[in-house]
Amino acid sequence: MKLIDSQYLSNLASRIQTLPPDEASPLLLEASTIILFAGFPEIAYQGFLKLTEGELKVSEASLLAHPIKKIIPILCYLMKIPSPSIFSEPEMSFSELEKYINRKIREYEAVSDFHLVMPSGDTLFYPGLEDTTNTDKFIQRWWECLGSAMDGLYFLPYVPDLIGRISTGVLQNQINISQQQAQEFLDLINRRNYMPTNIGFIPTVDDWKNFLEKWNEAIFDNLDEEDRENYQLEDPNILNRKSCLEPSATEQEISELEKRLAAKLPLSYRNFLLASNGFTILNESCELYGTNEIKWFIEDEDNRDWAEDWDDDDEVEDERYFQYGEHQDCCWIRGRYMKTALQISSTEDGMIYLLNPQIIDSRNEWEAWDFGNDYPGAFRYRSFWEMMQDVYKKSLSA
Repeated sequence: MKLIDSQYLSNLASRIQTLPPDEASPLLLEASTIILFAGFPEIAYQGFLKLTEGELKVSEASLLAHPIKKIIPILCYLMKIPSPSIFSEPEMSFSELEKYINRKIREYEAVSDFHLVMPSGDTLFYPGLEDTTNTDKFIQRWWECLGSAMDGLYFLPYVPDLIGRISTGVLQNQINISQQQAQEFLDLINRRNYMPTNIGFIPTVDDWKNFLEKWNEAIFDNLDEEDRENYQLEDPNILNRKSCLEPSATEQEISELEKRLAAKLPLSYRNFLLASNGFTILNESCELYGTNEIKWFIEDEDNRDWAEDWDDDDEVEDERYFQYGEHQDCCWIRGRYMKTALQISSTEDGMIYLLNPQIIDSRNEWEAWDFGNDYPGAFRYRSFWEMMQDVYKKSLSA
């Protein structure tokens, strides 16, 4: 993990001010974690609390909820105060909290020999608090192995005394933040006054053209010689013309498609086709279909079996299902929706892009699925445009 200073914390605060809640909340969790590890548990506690109530509240269905539910009772125990209600968990008096913490410690000790396998692959053995010198070395090595500050909440053993040791400022050489700077961050978050923009935004044909041309340029800028040789065999036409885009669809072609499907396509997807009648994500060997290839998923006999395999009749409640963003759990899908989904891409190694007409928002946008057997499940988005923004980012970082 890199060194962190007050400028990094300030940058997080600025971003939190301008982002919608589902994007700002993960940043607040990261910042609160940094403040805790910098040695200011009382300030960090206030940051964590903001994630359990109000505008920046995290859904209990989010993957972010687990570390929040873990760290708040521990901080309350260390500060010797009652624990508040956390999501669906009831509040606890301090005596109740002591019993809860002691039970968790016993459960942890029963299944653990106090070692951690870190994201880096390193195995760290916890020496105990008897020798603080070795414990501090363990904490510093643990910090070095983290990919992000937020990873620290996931890769902490359930040892309140160890977390207490961290919160004394053992990592001050790695996290150069003063108490005043931490408090200024919290004060700024308390004054957050986010005003939504682009409510009801629908990307135009020009929006799509600009985005796809930027994506196309990035794809070709990142091709190495081995890639070019492989793609020359697989997609020589695309490589020779240096374009993953296709000629624009006509209104007539889209009308004929909608007639064939007996459904009116969401406007942003129509505008995509009007910008480029298909698009090849060359570095993923995936083709976004044009009007001639788009079809209902179960029109293909193999896909019918695929859909049946995922239709387990389990109903996912709304709180879990409507959890979008990078911290959703891709396993929580409604498999039956595959039977009515629109296939908009080729299938590559069990991966496919779908549009779901069973979930339509106030803009008449269809929910979009990045589905894969290897996930397993689907990362879901409010619209095709939102999904493609994320696919673009992931395709460039792969």
